[in-house]
Amino acid sequence: MAHPSGGAAPNGPLDSGFAAPSDEGRAPRFPGVPCGYGRVVPARNQIEARVLQIVDRVVRGGRAEDFLVECKAEWPDPEQVGRQLAGHCNAARGEPVLWIIGLDEDGHAVRTLDNIEPASWWGQVEKRFTDGVTPDLVDVVMDTEHGSVVALHLETDRSPYLVTPKQGGDVEREVPWRSGTRTRSAKRHEVLSLLLPAAQTPEISLLNARCSATYRAEAQESPYGDEPAPAGVSFIVEAQIFITATARVMLPEHLWRINLTGVSERADPVALPEVIFFRPTGTRRQERSDEPPYGVGIHSSGLYVNGPDLLTVIAKGTLSTAHRLDVSGVVYLSYDLVMPVAGSERASRCSGRLISRRVDSSPQAAGVEALGTWRQLEND
Repeated sequence: MAHPSGGAAPNGPLDSGFAAPSDEGRAPRFPGVPCGYGRVVPARNQIEARVLQIVDRVVRGGRAEDFLVECKAEWPDPEQVGRQLAGHCNAARGEPVLWIIGLDEDGHAVRTLDNIEPASWWGQVEKRFTDGVTPDLVDVVMDTEHGSVVALHLETDRSPYLVTPKQGGDVEREVPWRSGTRTRSAKRHEVLSLLLPAAQTPEISLLNARCSATYRAEAQESPYGDEPAPAGVSFIVEAQIFITATARVMLPEHLWRINLTGVSERADPVALPEVIFFRPTGTRRQERSDEPPYGVGIHSSGLYVNGPDLLTVIAKGTLSTAHRLDVSGVVYLSYDLVMPVAGSERASRCSGRLISRRVDSSPQAAGVEALGTWRQLEND
């Protein structure tokens, strides 16, 4: 929550408010590779950071929780998977799709893969596509603390993708479509939706991020009039978000979340709050209007994005007192920030890591202990 003055919370404030965007906008936080229709293919370290977050979540017993992500425990048969992949890319409506090979979502484990060259496998998959139009692929073979996986990042901005049906008959081409967990032929309105401009997903970058954890033996009243600080281990995440957008979209606040994964000195994963609801703060909060200003407007319902802008966010989460010792040994915090787009299955997201810094040694109230402080790595 924001401090009553409208700025950041008093516990080490960040600069609050908006930075007026220049005419030239702002360069992406990470380098990328230009792609069609103004999109930028993420750099490999961005893909790796996102995959690490998903692998950690699944191994800990969770799910990928993203329509645009598919987990495969083994390499799919290239003769059979083309239709499924094309259906997934069509249903993505121009947003990138991520397949993680070697991650067993049902078994919550990383599986050993056969020695298959991704380029050779993809060459066989491409044969199912017609008219020479296939998704653009970036493959990343990467190690995780749970084992090796292969990430397949697919740009889908040339949809619709057509495939040749396997069965015989008079059908020469099909537009497949992913619906839930199955693949079927696209319906008329779905094909038409591919011809219309889709609500583009803003790119987001987390800047100057930091997180602090405090243990409280019992709940305490706040001197600033906020809600009482709960008993247990409380997390506060403060950061600035730079949003890059080329079309108007709305990011509803009640759907935002930030997934945290801790890594202890023993390299063991530590369960931290999976969902933290948070609120943007700033010096400018606009009323609803038919013509939102250039930049980002903050409303009680969320963010109305109409161009690049910078804003400050504060997130909070709490663990039970049983996690006190686990948290005090965390060296790295990995984060995955997710901000879904209203009216679609897309979401803006970014991932990275925070590294432990010296714990605040200033005197604390009785029953209160500072457990740790983590700050963003320079290259994240």
